[in-house]
Amino acid sequence: GEFSYIDCALAYAKENLFNGKSKLIDYGKNTYFCPSMCNIKDEQEKSVVEFSSFSEETATFGTSLAPFVVREWEACGRKCAYTHIAKGGVSIRYFFHQEMMEKLNDKIEKYNNNHTEKLPLEPLVEGAGRYFFEKIEDFFKDSAVQFSEDDLTEKCFFWLQGESDAGFPKDLYKLYLEVLWEELKTLGFTRFFCIRAPYWMDNGDRMANIMQAQEAFCKELPDAYMLTRVASFM
Repeated sequence: GEFSYIDCALAYAKENLFNGKSKLIDYGKNTYFCPSMCNIKDEQEKSVVEFSSFSEETATFGTSLAPFVVREWEACGRKCAYTHIAKGGVSIRYFFHQEMMEKLNDKIEKYNNNHTEKLPLEPLVEGAGRYFFEKIEDFFKDSAVQFSEDDLTEKCFFWLQGESDAGFPKDLYKLYLEVLWEELKTLGFTRFFCIRAPYWMDNGDRMANIMQAQEAFCKELPDAYMLTRVASFM
């Protein structure tokens, strides 16, 4: 999940603000929420609320990034369709299927042939990758039907993950990103937007490796871009 503070000044205890281990204070009540996928007003009656009338302050406290991105995009005079597929508290491995893990291990073996510090091969565990990619394919097919007269050539992927992999070797996480992007491009994606993982709670230096991996990945690829957040440097 992702959040935007209502009042940044209230988010951290002042005495812990700069020690890198700040505890978020009451973030359930101090963050905006925008229900990105559902506008049902009454589940039984199947009545709906117009999206234009949504107020973040009247909804249940929670988190969602996608509507904020869309709002800024539309402010530039553009339009877009988006889908938000979220799963909290999981490793990047969760989005991989077995063939992707095999590709990853091939990259690890090539890496080990050229580096003195070796990376261990990863277990060939079947994650939810197939389901993840099927949902993306379905979204693209639906969009082609719903917006048949529009230009849909630009397909952007936003990636917000990393806290669950705190402590990963930097180069290992970077190889994961490379395999993920190679697979996503086969679906038609044209740009990879990586939202910088933050120093999260007590992870501290363990998150630095993830941040560095994201930056190195985006620096090397012309179609990958680094995005950041105000609070990410805490």
